[in-house]
Amino acid sequence: MKRFLVIWLALGLLVAFSTSVFALDVK
Repeated sequence: MKRFLVIWLALGLLVAFSTSVFALDVK
């Protein structure tokens, strides 16, 4: 269960990082 939580946390961070980079790239 803990591993599942870590995977979701990593996915969330990756998505947040991608969106922030995309937003900066658009500007």
